[in-house]
Amino acid sequence: FDPVQQNTHTLDVIGSVRVPHPKGARRIPIKRFALQLIVEVESKAILGHSVCLLGGISAQDALETVQQALSTWAPLQVESPLISYPDGAGFPSGVLPELAGATWSTHYLDNDSAYTSELVAERIRNRLGCAVNWGPVSDWTRRFVVEGVFNVLEKAGFQRLPSTTGSHPKDPRRQNPEQKAVDLEVDYKDLIYLIDVALATYNATPLASSGYRSPLQLLRERTDAQRCGFLPRYLPPLPHSMPDMHIETEYRTVRGKISEGRRPYVEIDGVLHTNQMLADCGALIGKQVIVHINSSDMRHVKAFMSDGRPLGVLTAQSGWNRIAHTRQMRKLINQLR
Repeated sequence: FDPVQQNTHTLDVIGSVRVPHPKGARRIPIKRFALQLIVEVESKAILGHSVCLLGGISAQDALETVQQALSTWAPLQVESPLISYPDGAGFPSGVLPELAGATWSTHYLDNDSAYTSELVAERIRNRLGCAVNWGPVSDWTRRFVVEGVFNVLEKAGFQRLPSTTGSHPKDPRRQNPEQKAVDLEVDYKDLIYLIDVALATYNATPLASSGYRSPLQLLRERTDAQRCGFLPRYLPPLPHSMPDMHIETEYRTVRGKISEGRRPYVEIDGVLHTNQMLADCGALIGKQVIVHINSSDMRHVKAFMSDGRPLGVLTAQSGWNRIAHTRQMRKLINQLR
């Protein structure tokens, strides 16, 4: 838990999504997934991951991957899974309680524009207190551990699926993957579950380079060893009004008109957010408040007055609070409208 490496890889598999309409439903293929990993160098254990369905990542996606690595992992729950988590499989934060929330001192990143943004560099430094290292341009050897993990996952997993795109355009395993994703109903939700199972299984698989011990086994030995001197570093708690690194902070003007029956609210990306406390504060109309936005779930945001006093959790109105959705999804829906 000294250096970690973070990188992104486009998976060699196509998924599909079922779109309902009045006369049944239609299944259409979607873009290849962009998988982000954070790997601990010494043990080669995968600490956290995230999946982007649009084929590319943003700075916000990179920060959410770091936040996921610092959170406590739990197995995904799906109905009638075709494959299950093997015994002992998982991520360090969920299998080894003493490593839940443990952080690192050096963070190796790719030179992708999403990683070189000031948003990523400053927030990681300020929150984790670690050094950020991008390495030379077009030189993957600085991050050879995470690249090796991607190679193992592709060869042992995703390139063996019927809707794989293969390792290159002329790969004989590439047999019209878009059509197979539709015909075989390779749903993106099933692929998300499969990705989590594959990563958890990798963490419990013995590696020749580690003396035929699994990454989780090696970490367990280090945490239990009396003479190893390994002391996990934990982050200090944040004040209630200070956002975490993956939270976006914005100023919003309170709108409303009591004489016309419109109680106070704030608007975020075309959607009204309010709660009982804000709705009762007519004096705030026309004034600015601070909102903390978690881009991965826009159903709720936290609001604070300019002096830091909390206004509670504001809920999205007009049905936007029923289904979890990202900020990117909301913007795309509004564009189509």
